[in-house]
Amino acid sequence: MSIIGRSLKTIFAKNFTESLVDKTFENTMKRSTTPVSHTWKSSYTKTFAKSTLGTLISKPNHEVVQTLNDKTKALQMMSLDMASSCKMTATNRFSQSNGFRSP
Repeated sequence: MSIIGRSLKTIFAKNFTESLVDKTFENTMKRSTTPVSHTWKSSYTKTFAKSTLGTLISKPNHEVVQTLNDKTKALQMMSLDMASSCKMTATNRFSQSNGFRSP
């Protein structure tokens, strides 16, 4: 590489330029040989299930997971409701035993 004045000149090795022209170099640089349209049309879950990692890790059934999540959310809401009602009754008992009235 050399800079003369304001121009930059680069010289590559002869075998490097020959290897770039060769079609085998192009094939080694490709990450995938499938067309891009196939990527957009294929399902990720099916592709993952066929992959090496997908065969090692079995993905749970989506419906079962959703049902368990719904049950967990319902229990969380019930526990919050029970916790808030217990606090209110305890506060009311305390205020009534000391002769105070709650607003």
